[in-house]
This record gives sequence, structure tokens and C-alpha cells, in this order.
Amino acid sequence: MKHKIIDVCAVVVTYNRKEWLIECIEAIKKQTVTVSRILIINNDSSDGTREWLDDQLDLEVVHQGNVGGAGGFETGIQRAYEQGHKWIWCLDDDVEPVLDGLEKMLKHSNTSQCINTNKIGVGGEIIKLGGFMNLLSTNRRPFKEKNISPRPEWSEFEGACFEGMLIHRDIVTSIGYPIGEMFIGGDDTLYGLLASLYTKVILLEDPVIVKKKSLGCKNKLFFGSVTIHSDFYLYHVIRNSFIVKNALIVCFNRRQAEYIKTILIYSAKAMVRSIFIKEISYKQVWIIAKAIVDGFEISKKYNKDYFKKFKI
Repeated sequence: MKHKIIDVCAVVVTYNRKEWLIECIEAIKKQTVTVSRILIINNDSSDGTREWLDDQLDLEVVHQGNVGGAGGFETGIQRAYEQGHKWIWCLDDDVEPVLDGLEKMLKHSNTSQCINTNKIGVGGEIIKLGGFMNLLSTNRRPFKEKNISPRPEWSEFEGACFEGMLIHRDIVTSIGYPIGEMFIGGDDTLYGLLASLYTKVILLEDPVIVKKKSLGCKNKLFFGSVTIHSDFYLYHVIRNSFIVKNALIVCFNRRQAEYIKTILIYSAKAMVRSIFIKEISYKQVWIIAKAIVDGFEISKKYNKDYFKKFKI
């Protein structure tokens, strides 16, 4: 049975995953809480997505160039905000919300204005959010599993994930839109960090999102479980770390030397893996070095003065 319509705009960013996109949209339509609008941001897909979307009369569609997930959510959040929606639900095309996913998130709307969720993997495993956030945590609350009984429904979280993040328009008023220039990797982390200055950012322990794309982990001698990233993704993760670093220094009083060291150690480890794990190309050594150089350069634009406007 459907509940009344809540003023939620679902924003889905897509690129060349038509079949998964269709499944994601159908899952949104079947939610126990009916969204008021489904907004699709198509990043120049070439697999028939554009043609299919143009035939859907119940969707709002924006076609644009491929500006990555960051540019897609920048467009989507801005459009939903300017249309006056109260809540904005961000989703990638390779995730699918469970039937009552939105309802479970809205249950905590009096606690937080930026609600995130763990995910269910293709094998049924729970995917805990961390990753990039562990690289550049504000270190106010450690990312650790805690044996608490009974297990809480949510925990405070440092960061965010556009694969399911539900955010209130008041937060968008305070922090603006994601930085589209980041393209991919760390853009949502930064957005969540800034949101935490204005609301309690929370992470639901029980996942309400299914992640369909495999993370591509390999077990390697001496390295344990290693996630195999593309050259493109690894470049942006390292480069964008320098932007996130400036936010942490200004807004969370972290030391610059500490985070430069963290980024460089992360990069050095990536280089070692590139050399000794054959699935990762030697070309990544050059890409990692370029990412560090470009990171210093882009951090001049999104510098400490840029983030002073967020410090409260």
C-alpha cells in the first residue's frame, strides 16, 4: 500500500547502463513512499539510453555531456533545488533501492538532513561505506565496527555517498552544489563533510540500496584483498584528495602536513601495487605522479579561502 506523496525528487545520474537504469527507475516507482519527481541526468550515453528516455513521458530528463558523476549530481541537485523540492534523493544507475528504502530513510528525517545508507552487494554481502572517507577522515570519530547491543539503527558519518544519499534542501542552501570539476571520486565525500557542519550526517546500518556493479577485488600475496581501480578513477581519487584536504584544514582544523603525508603514502602504496600486481598496469605509476601534480594545481582553485565561507 502506497503512503502519501512526500516532496522528494529522485535524481539518477546515468552513463551507458540502460538496463540497470530501467531497473533503478522501476524500483523508485514502486517505493512505499511515492516521490514527487524522477529526474534523470544522462551523461551523453551512447547505448540507446537517450532514445529510451525520450520516450518516457513520466520522467524529467536532462541530456548533457559526460561530466562524470560529480557533474551529473551538480546538475541534478541544482535543478531539483531550483524547482523547490524539500528532499533530494541521489542515486546512481547501477544501484536499486529496496521497496521500502525511501520510507526507512525518511523515518530519520527528524534526526538528520543528510541520510546515507550501506549497500547490499551482488553476492548478498553488506558493503560498508568507507573507502575514500577512510583516506581523509576528519578523525573525530574512527571508522570502526563496534560491538554494541542492541545494534543502533544509524551511526554518525563523516562523508556521504551519492549512491543513495537523501539530503534536505536546507543543506543545499548552506553548502551549494557538488563541485562538478571533481568528475569522480571524493566529490560526495566532500559534500558530506560540508553537510556535517550544518546537520548530523548519519549512516543507516541496515542497507536499503542494492549495488549491482562488482567492486573488482583481488586477493594477492602480501597485499591481501586489493580493489582494482581503473587508471581514470585512481587519477581522480588522488587528485581530488587535495581539494578535500583543504576543506579538512579550514573546516575541521586538521594539519596540512598530516594530510599531505596521508595522500603521498596512499599514492606510494598505489605505485607499489602497480609494479607488483600484474592486473594493474605500469602506466599507473605515471598516472599517480600526474595526479599528485594536478592535485596541487587544482587545490589552488579550491583553496583554503574557498572553504572559509563554510566554517561556522
